[in-house]
Amino acid sequence: MQKDKSINLFDLCVGILIVLISLIGMLGAVNLPGIYLDAANPDYLAVQILYPQADRVSWAVPNWGFPILGQVYHGVFSAYVMAVVIKIVGSTSVVLLHTVNTIYGIIICLMTYFIMKKMNINKWISALMSICMCCMPAMFLTYRTQFYIELPGIMFMTFSIYMLLIWSDKNEFRYLFLAGFFAGFSIYCYYNLAFMFVAYLIYLIFQMKNKKNEDKLNILLIWGSGVALGIILYVVGYTE
Repeated sequence: MQKDKSINLFDLCVGILIVLISLIGMLGAVNLPGIYLDAANPDYLAVQILYPQADRVSWAVPNWGFPILGQVYHGVFSAYVMAVVIKIVGSTSVVLLHTVNTIYGIIICLMTYFIMKKMNINKWISALMSICMCCMPAMFLTYRTQFYIELPGIMFMTFSIYMLLIWSDKNEFRYLFLAGFFAGFSIYCYYNLAFMFVAYLIYLIFQMKNKKNEDKLNILLIWGSGVALGIILYVVGYTE
């Protein structure tokens, strides 16, 4: 029991460090140039969702009254998140835009830490790698350039990987389904994350090698059903 408490306290300390480093890095460069056209698009689209009468330009495919795709290669998850944040805060700004993107980055770094721990990598090494990751200049630049567009998808990709690892331990199909759902939704967020399917399938093949044929089929069907549900908005968006 004492060991579990120690691990939880260690996790909390790692999380606090990642949050503080990320926010300090973001705020320290908040006044520097770095609003790329694509990076501001969720902000514009969010304002249009909240206030249709506002004369704001946004890049979104034609829709039935509510956007599902931002462009043919990505969804609008970040725009709806931004709409909720703008509604809560009551205004929009460059700082708010960078803060929301930073939150995605924080979650990605935290999930990287938990994934490494789940893979039985030493907790100190896991913590060091995750903290170094959030200190990288590339991470801070991601929050303020067009690469913001990949952050939600990468976040859901880390959720998928973590669910796969839990399923491997517990052998409960709900985690396998969630792994598939998050994998599919990551593709909705940004199309190039479909390349991760090769890695997912290789992992599943290794996990299935000692199972019966019926079990193998069930694994593929359950994971595939999750993927289909997660990616369905992409399909619906194209019908618009």
